[in-house]
Amino acid sequence: MQRHLQIVLVLLFVLILTSSQCVGQVGGIGLISRSQAKQVGLERAWFAQVELDMSRDRVKAIVLYQPGSLQEDVWKIRPEATGAPGVVDNQIVNDTALPSEGESESEPQRSTLYLLTDRSVLQSIDAETGRTNWSRIVGNPNRPALGPTICSKYVAIVNGSVLYFLDVGTGETLSQQRLTRPPISSVAMTDDWTYVPAADGTIMALNLDAPETNWSYASGVAVEVPPVITRDTVAWSTRYGQLYMGQKSTGRVTRRFDAGSASAVPPTYWPPYIYTSSLNGYVNAIHERSGVAVWRFSSGSPIYEPVVSFEKNLYVITDLGGMYCLAKDGSKQWYADGITKMLAASPARVFAVDRFNRLVSLDRSTGSLLGTMPLFEQKVQLINMVNDRIYVCTEKGLLQCLHEIGQEEPIIHSAPEEETPEDAAGNANQATDIRN
Repeated sequence: MQRHLQIVLVLLFVLILTSSQCVGQVGGIGLISRSQAKQVGLERAWFAQVELDMSRDRVKAIVLYQPGSLQEDVWKIRPEATGAPGVVDNQIVNDTALPSEGESESEPQRSTLYLLTDRSVLQSIDAETGRTNWSRIVGNPNRPALGPTICSKYVAIVNGSVLYFLDVGTGETLSQQRLTRPPISSVAMTDDWTYVPAADGTIMALNLDAPETNWSYASGVAVEVPPVITRDTVAWSTRYGQLYMGQKSTGRVTRRFDAGSASAVPPTYWPPYIYTSSLNGYVNAIHERSGVAVWRFSSGSPIYEPVVSFEKNLYVITDLGGMYCLAKDGSKQWYADGITKMLAASPARVFAVDRFNRLVSLDRSTGSLLGTMPLFEQKVQLINMVNDRIYVCTEKGLLQCLHEIGQEEPIIHSAPEEETPEDAAGNANQATDIRN
């Protein structure tokens, strides 16, 4: 009897050990189960494996294209703005309107993910099904790659000192440009123009269809983050916090704003404001037409994550690990402790990552905690400012899409209507200083 009991105990021990190893293996690959996702009001739409050599390659970047979003709006070809005068080196400069150059050609019809590995492999994946559209090695896999950047025509990758343009639909290389100055970050694009920040502070603008119109502008200070494209301008931030705003097609700088401190992340655009953040903890809201800082908010600690903005709110994450939700006038709505990264938002919820690498679900109105879920090795995380989908990936290429339970179609954060000149003048008046 005692011997039988010992045998049973041994078998139970083996069973428990085997089960724990299986759980550890599931956690090791980072696959989020449906029951785990349900704890935070989510369901897994699909998962896929990125095409790479898991023994040596790693995923380094994810970019999402979403039809009908603000992305398409700023890619459109439109006359240069004739907004309020700007100030450059204490001189008044007026914008000059230029004629429209025509409409862009065909564009992807579905939302698409573009993933880049550290071996310069670029893969296009259907963002709603996880199906691979195409995969290409871009340039030399032994050289550093920056990007990807997308517009409705091209996907751009910087590989070493060469800028490659690929067709968005097929992945075929359409053009490659050897850069005369070494790039320091990924590029920014419209349907006509590509803007390359160089290590010496020069912004190089390339037009594939009309190379004779290419231009460059020497900022004098290194531009270490990608430029941002607005409806009216191209804007870039230097190492010391100066924000330059210029005409897209000529490079003529019409406005300049000095944040007073270095910035570690690119500016964020949500009409009609460009938001800059800095290591002194300030967020500035700069009107895209006047170049005036309408308000600034002090978070009290350095900011190393991009400001996330859509619709009526923006979200600011500080180095201490916490997220502020601000209204469009810069007033504080709520604060959530322990947050280190923003992921996405639906009409009712905000999804973020905390200091323990857990996916956190927050009430969008109050910031109240609704639930948490471990992300395991899902360390490559897309900051999604175009729709409500959550995309996370392991460095070895296990990619997953999550959304709220029952929300089969993505909810797009549509761009607001363009301001009238009267509205623009009213919104760009006196600056306000806000402290938390």
